[in-house]
Amino acid sequence: MEKPFLAYRGSEPYVFVCYAHEDGGAVYRDLGWLHDLGAQIWYDEGISPGEEWSQEIGQAIEKAEQVVFFVTPASVASRNCRNEVNFAQNHNIPIVAVHLSETMLPTGLELTLSAAQAILKFELSESAYQTKLVEVFSADLSKRSSTENSDVQKYSASSTVR
Repeated sequence: MEKPFLAYRGSEPYVFVCYAHEDGGAVYRDLGWLHDLGAQIWYDEGISPGEEWSQEIGQAIEKAEQVVFFVTPASVASRNCRNEVNFAQNHNIPIVAVHLSETMLPTGLELTLSAAQAILKFELSESAYQTKLVEVFSADLSKRSSTENSDVQKYSASSTVR
């Protein structure tokens, strides 16, 4: 599956995205239009040759403004995703859980996410979901130029679907 864009590697604030690779199609679609709005997003697009996966992921989470965890049965079953969420919580990085589908959470993950903001995509219209997702990324997006920021505000207010 083709990646929608290069993961952010700069020093500006960014959002770390946690997801199961098998959910890439749904996640990449959402990340693509957020990126088009100006969001700076780090996601696992493949680790650089010669790098250690856990080191690169850990550093990316530590430097993130927040973590967005796309919740599906596949991501809940992924030990890597659970480790990323636990690591973020241990480092006081805010977590937002985006439930792409109704998914039973194991007790430990339910406890970890119990204080996190959640978006239940499967209960929302597409426009309501996109508006909420833009709000999640708004802290990152608000740091962009005033022109880009006004575009985001117009998008959020109009709830148009891209």
